[in-house]
Amino acid sequence: MIRLSRRLGISLPAAVGTMELLWQWTADNLPRGDIGRSEDWEIARAVYWEGDPQELMLGLVAEAWIDAHPVHRFIIHDWSEHCEDSVH
Repeated sequence: MIRLSRRLGISLPAAVGTMELLWQWTADNLPRGDIGRSEDWEIARAVYWEGDPQELMLGLVAEAWIDAHPVHRFIIHDWSEHCEDSVH
């Protein structure tokens, strides 16, 4: 998480909050973890990102929090292993 905070130029608590918001939003809206079905700006809005949505997405990919996917564009890295029990 420290690497994500550095890459995005935000504090560690902000990075933790961003990921918690992303995981909760994904569980509520895209329980298969296929977040690339949404536009970058929608994902950015879901985590209250105030910068460039592409910057957020590139940072998440670079730090392996999300993975590029040939069909869904992006998926949460290892979502099926790490999502909360209610998603299963």
